[in-house]
Amino acid sequence: MLKKLTQEQLNGILETAISLFGDRGVERVSVAEIAKQSGVSVGVIYKYYASKQELFEACLEHSLQKLDDEIEASVHDLEVGASAGRLLQAGFDVCREHPAYMRMYHQITGFGDVELQKKYAELIESRSAKRYTEIIRRAQASGIVRQDIDASMLAYFMDNLLMMMHFSAGCPYYEERYRVFCGGDSILDDTRIREAFVRFVEGALRAP
Repeated sequence: MLKKLTQEQLNGILETAISLFGDRGVERVSVAEIAKQSGVSVGVIYKYYASKQELFEACLEHSLQKLDDEIEASVHDLEVGASAGRLLQAGFDVCREHPAYMRMYHQITGFGDVELQKKYAELIESRSAKRYTEIIRRAQASGIVRQDIDASMLAYFMDNLLMMMHFSAGCPYYEERYRVFCGGDSILDDTRIREAFVRFVEGALRAP
């Protein structure tokens, strides 16, 4: 009989799988390799996840929960500039602590299966889309944010901005892209970026 794993052990398996998936993609990583690096048997993994795809989706859910927690902790009022600044910094922090999450997300966009791409896009993006749209609608209703832009479109624009900047903290390509545009040292200047982003958001979105 297989021994039941603790939540810490399950999280360890997921983190190992995320690192491997992020480096090489789902198709090039085997469950046997994940099991070996996690220090468990293949049978133990299949006890909890019926297939590699199910394991991968558990990895996505695991990583997204951390991002959800950061979003929830960062946005707790209607002050749009301060909220945007906190969201930006929270994303930087998560990407630096868990760069494999970003690599895994990038791998998804290269999937050959179009239906899986759509499925995972819905799983990943629907969370922030709903949250950001709700925040913007409340701010519009309170007269803080201009009302002449559709809230869902505005949430889409904001997420695109945040996503690209967050990638800069977890991917060498995007980090170099930041330096090409903005100059500076080899390390991202969080304060400079955050202050400029807050000014931009407040100027663009504040109700007249």
